[in-house]
Amino acid sequence: MEFKNHKIKEVVCLFRFDTSLETSWNVGKFADFYKEIEKFGFTKTEERRPVQVKFNISNDPKDFSSETIQNDLQIIYRTEEDYDAIIMSKDSLSVHALNKYDGWDTFFPKIEKYLGIYFDLNLGRRLIDVQVMYINEFSIDIEEKLVDYLKFVPDMSSFSKGREINHVFNSDFFINDTIRVLINTICQTKTSAPPKKMVTVQINCTGTYPDDAADWQTLANNVHVNAVEVFKTVITENFKNKLR
Repeated sequence: MEFKNHKIKEVVCLFRFDTSLETSWNVGKFADFYKEIEKFGFTKTEERRPVQVKFNISNDPKDFSSETIQNDLQIIYRTEEDYDAIIMSKDSLSVHALNKYDGWDTFFPKIEKYLGIYFDLNLGRRLIDVQVMYINEFSIDIEEKLVDYLKFVPDMSSFSKGREINHVFNSDFFINDTIRVLINTICQTKTSAPPKKMVTVQINCTGTYPDDAADWQTLANNVHVNAVEVFKTVITENFKNKLR
């Protein structure tokens, strides 16, 4: 890895599939998948059914209404040490490296292995897109400025003698016709002793899967490369030196 002192808290590789072609799905697939991955150290499972709330708003307050939509069941599989996790649903599979990331060269073979098991269950007939997310978390001294770490944030000290307290930034853009990147950054001042600034930088890169694509591996690697390049582009040389 280029940055051996990285601040990566979590890495996610998510695959989304078109369920209109799915004919073999049943909830028993969750158990079938678990039987295959248990030997790799996955000992904990958790059910999750995400809930979406939809608000219907009109000019007349009397017509205001809301509805709760319950999404498809997801199962979270975790290793005992919580270093690895997999989230499976009818239309997606995501592989997570938690708290311990040794690089894409180590992470990618795990993705190939677990996705191969998913395919062996006759799931994932048509890939829609691949998403790679890097979540970085670190702290800086209370007197340090975020602009010394990230290139795109304003230097508030140039406007007054005050000091930076909090920061939230979102940027969404296309790299090309198939690759899209979302950057989220949050900086919060913690007053507990010793006071410091807690920073989160999330790089979320998604690549759509064209019908004439050679294979999912090529797309996943391409999305990963773009996510890393975006991160290297938005951080300062000062931050790069601290990470090396």
